[in-house]
Amino acid sequence: MKKKEKYPEDLPDKVMLALSRKISDMGSGMEENELENIRESLMSIEISLKSEINKLQNRLQDMEERFAEARKEDLSDEIEEILQKLKIFEKRIADMERRLRTLSMKLSAAEKKEEVEEKEGGDEEYYFKKAMEAYAKEDYKRAIENLRKCLEVNPENIEAWFELGKIFVEIGSLNRAEFCFKRILTIDENNIKALYALGGIYMLKEEYEKALEYFHQLVSIDPKNSMALSKIAVIYSKTGDEKQAIAYAEKALEIDPGNEEALSILVGKK
Repeated sequence: MKKKEKYPEDLPDKVMLALSRKISDMGSGMEENELENIRESLMSIEISLKSEINKLQNRLQDMEERFAEARKEDLSDEIEEILQKLKIFEKRIADMERRLRTLSMKLSAAEKKEEVEEKEGGDEEYYFKKAMEAYAKEDYKRAIENLRKCLEVNPENIEAWFELGKIFVEIGSLNRAEFCFKRILTIDENNIKALYALGGIYMLKEEYEKALEYFHQLVSIDPKNSMALSKIAVIYSKTGDEKQAIAYAEKALEIDPGNEEALSILVGKK
């Protein structure tokens, strides 16, 4: 005869404790930008509940089959134990379902609040804030969507154009990034950050003449910009103009002696 299998008494308690903690964590201090995480947590909890119920039902079925093959006194206690545990577990599931319904109502209310804010209070600051929150989580798709909404409200928001261009660089969409930074120059032709970014894009594309144009324009506006001077030195070094490379590296180091890029140019020429 098969040896009795000891039913793990603390299984339902462990499962329900973990789920209760999950619900408590989700329900306290819920922010609008956590809606997606809450949806995923709800699905995870539902899967966990179904899985544990299925395990207990399978175990009960196994005991009933063994009961049919063995003497009643050998398995009756074990079956009764499982039945009691199932009852306890079902009560706790009912409690969890009530909590899930409450959380779902909070989720629905938060979603409606977000919709209202977008319709009624969706100014450029609101969309920019949402974009930066998404960017911090590396949710580039949502960040791009909100930056575009921000620019629909104010097409001349330089900061929004710059952040949009920066995201496009990070995801490897250099042509779109180039468009964003050039758009900034139509608003402010002397914008240092846009000039530097465009120079960097053309360096990545290995279009060194265009890169030089933007870095030289930047230096004509800000002659003490060590970073731009060192970029010019790098380009001259790559294109074989060693004299100019050394000259601009030295200029960069006069302004910032710790400029590693300029230092590497000079060290490499010795």
